Amino acid sequence: MSRFLWKLGGARIPLLTKREDIPPVAEVAHSLSIINRFTGWTIYPYPVAQHAVFTSYLVEPEFALHALHHDDHECVAGDISSPMKREMDSDVLARICDLFDGHSPWCADWSAKAKRVVKRADLLATYFEAIYLVEVPREEVEEHFGFQGLNSSEVKRLEELCRRLSLDEESGEALVYALREMNWGAAKSLYIERHNELLGG
Repeated sequence: MSRFLWKLGGARIPLLTKREDIPPVAEVAHSLSIINRFTGWTIYPYPVAQHAVFTSYLVEPEFALHALHHDDHECVAGDISSPMKREMDSDVLARICDLFDGHSPWCADWSAKAKRVVKRADLLATYFEAIYLVEVPREEVEEHFGFQGLNSSEVKRLEELCRRLSLDEESGEALVYALREMNWGAAKSLYIERHNELLGG
């Protein structure tokens, strides 16, 4: 059987995507705005697109586009939980991730530093999402991730996010905004707007 998915409208996208097969950003945003984080175990729908935007605010500006697009492969692979990934034969999944990261038309230069910075931000976003959206006790989340909260540079970036959004300059206010409930259409628009902003569009 051929390895492909049908996109909206019936077009095909190969599982082992090449650069020319990567969907336009609006299509990626559409898919990620409908796929829920934590395989749906959240207090309300919280899409991958919203997580990606949140993560993009937790890194230095030079890595924000990488952070926004770090889960683009999930428009093909879906959002598979980390515990499940560790239990499954993930060779194909790893190849899909590598192809998206290595061939993205928006941020193909995934240096070792970019990967390290984005990984930290992704874990940090997941840390807060687990506490506030999955309602896992903070102590258990801290033990699982091996760190406790924000470092000073991350606090500054959340404060900057608050200023941009005209919120009180406290990390808690930024978290409330970043993790707020929104419908999938709003999440899609938010993702596209952040993409255009980071590209200077």
